[in-house]
Amino acid sequence: AGLAAALRESGVNVGAMKPFAAGERQASGFASADAEAIARAAGSEADGEALINPQFFPFPASPYTAAIECGMEADVAAALAAHRELASRHDAMVVEGMGGAMVPIRAGYHVADLIADMGADALLVCPRRIGCVNHAIMSAGACASRGVRMAGIIINDTGGEAYPEAVLRRDLEALTGARVLASLGRLGGAGHAAAASALRSSMDVGALLGAGRRAEDPEAPAAS
Repeated sequence: AGLAAALRESGVNVGAMKPFAAGERQASGFASADAEAIARAAGSEADGEALINPQFFPFPASPYTAAIECGMEADVAAALAAHRELASRHDAMVVEGMGGAMVPIRAGYHVADLIADMGADALLVCPRRIGCVNHAIMSAGACASRGVRMAGIIINDTGGEAYPEAVLRRDLEALTGARVLASLGRLGGAGHAAAASALRSSMDVGALLGAGRRAEDPEAPAAS
């Protein structure tokens, strides 16, 4: 949501979506709190919940698992159709992922496949903690094997046992081949406005997507 807000504040006509969401249904508003938050950050609520979050599962798990538990099927075609429609309305799209590049949506079909089918770039949000380099290497590899371009990496300090920032930046760039675009300090529960401010102060968010490009963040809770 922070990236969507930063792009909006930079004057970009940005759309937002979360193709699949799972968890507890909100009592009012969108079913998914995450989908509603990213739409508000982008200022694109008028696009409607059906396009912004084509499918919601009332079970907190990957789309694959949640669909089985709810007696449903993950509707990839609907997600891709919604993305095409939103992309036609906006100059840039931020698409929030669901936990990681290899999170399963259907058997044999993962978040990285969805990014590829959308024709999007991937923006990896990497927590600044032990184990994140392994995760980043695997995510970058999953994207590369599907022909997905890595738009870059954002380091996010989520607390806990952390790498020195300079060391992590060096290792991520050397081992994934992607550029670290920004490193954010701990924001706690400050919300997307604080994240947007931090992003705008540390990187050129308007130039991130480039003319006509789209990006998806395979991680949650961030955007694409």
